[in-house]
Amino acid sequence: MNLDKLINQINIFYKYAGLLKVPEKAIKEAEEFIIPKYYQYVSDNLLEIIKKQSYHLKLNPEIAAYAKTWNAIFALMLNIAYKEQDFERDLEKLLRITSQSIGLPSMENYWDTSKDSAYIFINKKDNTYSVHFKSDFYYEGKSYNTSINKSNLSLEELITIFQQIIPDVQDLADKITDFYNLNQNSKDYKLKELKVNQAIYKQKAKNAKSQKSITINVTDSDIPELTKLQNQYRSFNFDIFFIHDKSEMPKNTAGIYQLKKYQDKSIGNIYILCPEISDFESSEQIHEKYLDLKSVIRHEIQHFVQYFIKKIHFLKQEGGLPSAKLKNPNVNTYGIPINPVKSELIDQDDSHKRVLHPLRDIEFYSELSDSIEYFNRYKNKLPLYLHHLYAKRYVDNIDENSYLEQAENILNQKYSSDEKVQSILNDVLNHSKIDNFFTTLKKYQPMKYKKAVTEFMKAIF
Repeated sequence: MNLDKLINQINIFYKYAGLLKVPEKAIKEAEEFIIPKYYQYVSDNLLEIIKKQSYHLKLNPEIAAYAKTWNAIFALMLNIAYKEQDFERDLEKLLRITSQSIGLPSMENYWDTSKDSAYIFINKKDNTYSVHFKSDFYYEGKSYNTSINKSNLSLEELITIFQQIIPDVQDLADKITDFYNLNQNSKDYKLKELKVNQAIYKQKAKNAKSQKSITINVTDSDIPELTKLQNQYRSFNFDIFFIHDKSEMPKNTAGIYQLKKYQDKSIGNIYILCPEISDFESSEQIHEKYLDLKSVIRHEIQHFVQYFIKKIHFLKQEGGLPSAKLKNPNVNTYGIPINPVKSELIDQDDSHKRVLHPLRDIEFYSELSDSIEYFNRYKNKLPLYLHHLYAKRYVDNIDENSYLEQAENILNQKYSSDEKVQSILNDVLNHSKIDNFFTTLKKYQPMKYKKAVTEFMKAIF
């Protein structure tokens, strides 16, 4: 084989490993393992939300009664403390309400307190008064800690104490009322829809496997460009794990790959973090996280293909890297500085103190593939005639004002209705975010940025 032919073949492999092309069989097997487990997590999560919402709805009458009582106590105490008109009559009402200790409704697990964390008891005997008041709880980052136990008080002494504890009584009344309103609003979150969605995801999860990982094998037949090779590296294996506990993963990481010594055809492990689902996620948001999960799977497998290219060609570095002229000579392939670099280039959350993720050579084509996937996912939120303009904004080629101005000019030429123009402009505004990959490259590695934009535009148009 002559040198030109060899270089051409290597370039093909570099391109193959670098941009988009990942063995469909490997992706399919990985998704068949991980996606049902994700659906199982969603189903279990929705079931817990349904239980919580049902519990909230049952609690509402009790909470409403307590909220009404504590608000009445506050209003009466305020009138008495400042001797408003008919305050003696209000005192009689307050004594009737508080003749038995008034505490809190049952809100364990939803408010960091217990039923006896706050209470009030006021009594009158032989023209003297006793007050027992406690407010000792923690709510939304603030501590409340007041305790008063006084007996044999004159009316004036009682009024003085009321003036002292009014702010605490108001806080209690407000917190219980807020909690009640929160539960009332939960009725708007349709329980029936929740149950339907939970049943759907439970069905989708029926093929979920119990084991934490599976082994996936990739052969040269899965990668057509490799079928002509004649060496011992004709296939490789990797294990893929689905992780639910984010503490087991590096900070701000959705997926990682770990290489190990190439023996027994095992190339390493992939770890994928399960996306978290909050209480009020919509079906659309859950689906977005499903799509994100698929992107992470493809991204991490792509790294293994890069490594496999290195093995089959006996190269010093992985396949699918940007050309030498685009690389930062002070940083190695994996983003670890080999010479001092500016501190702003370092990912402060990275335990290895590597440069920012988009600046690592090993991530160039995998991040570019991510950007292409995300753009293709969201571009259809806009009319076809705005896709090219959206692409320019997406890669940080125009600022937001120019983007909106050009979009408005295009729309004004197409539509006479101001209402129609404004409606589409709202969609344009919602899709004005720049992709972080391009922003970071543009700021720190302009040549690599130009290459990324060129490859991006070729891929999407």
